[in-house]
Parts: sequence; C-alpha cells; structure tokens
Amino acid sequence: MSMTPRPIPLMQPINIHLAVDDSVLQPSHLDITGINMAMGLNRVLLQQERPLTWRGETILPLCTQRQMQWQAQVVLKGGGNIYHLNYSFSTHR
Repeated sequence: MSMTPRPIPLMQPINIHLAVDDSVLQPSHLDITGINMAMGLNRVLLQQERPLTWRGETILPLCTQRQMQWQAQVVLKGGGNIYHLNYSFSTHR
C-alpha cells in the first residue's frame, strides 16, 4: 500500500494505491482512524484500477494535535474469509 503525496497532507486529496499478489483476495475498503485523538471513521472505497491493483482517494481532517498518529486498516475478502491488514502513519501540521 502507498499513499501520496508525501509527506501525507491534511485537508488535501490523498491517493491510495494497493497491490495484492493473490487474485483470490479482493480489497473491499480501507478504514482510517486516529490513534492519539478520536477523529471519526474515514472509510475509503477501493476501486480496481487493473488486475491486482486498486486505488482510492480521501482527505484527512485537520486536528489540534501537532503530530497525529493514524491507523489505516485494509479489509480484504477471499476464499470465504475476511482479512484485516493494519498500517500506521503520522501527519504533521
């Protein structure tokens, strides 16, 4: 998974790219939540761009914290199972 631009901005569009190496797994969505402050749920729907590649776009809200810690959780479905992959990142204002 990658997020651009870098550094990850607040209140500006962020592009999310996800590549999977297993055609059985289909990404459903990506949930972004604040770790050091509750910021609500930011759900990003992922659209297939080409085989095994998905993309989405979101905007992160501005926070009173100078440095904000976030968790992005990718939800994948396949073979009758659901998988959750967690990624951590931070933003600075």
